[in-house]
Amino acid sequence: MKKNLVIQYEDETAVLPEKLEEKLFSQTIRLMGLVEPELEDIVILFCSKNTIQELNHQYRGLDKPTDILSFGDSKLGERDEQLNHPGELAVCLEICESQALEYGLGLELELLRLITHGILHLCGLDHDDPEREEAMLQREIKLLELIGIVDIY
Repeated sequence: MKKNLVIQYEDETAVLPEKLEEKLFSQTIRLMGLVEPELEDIVILFCSKNTIQELNHQYRGLDKPTDILSFGDSKLGERDEQLNHPGELAVCLEICESQALEYGLGLELELLRLITHGILHLCGLDHDDPEREEAMLQREIKLLELIGIVDIY
């Protein structure tokens, strides 16, 4: 199955370095093929803290910024023009950079951790209760191991 991945930026003030974007692109393509069901079309939008807060408020009722939001097929037609593909992740680069420092991971690992988490949401997994949270975390750890990332939790 052909994989389509588009990386977009809300503006040019928060753009990933080219080498990091290339690595993120290739690892995300790998992740898309490792999940059930396989994902064939994802857009990753890197956006500001203000935009992610607006999206979080609009779609989750939470008026605060967050690191990543996932939008699957069920939201199609309800979203604004900024997000209009079957599988979409909105990522706040500012928050990711801050968390990378806080967790001692580096930006690449934190982005891959969050994108893996977002991909699992696109596949229908959630962490809305302790049992489901643990199952999702274990799946996240396994996926990260499959792309060579270990011991970050």
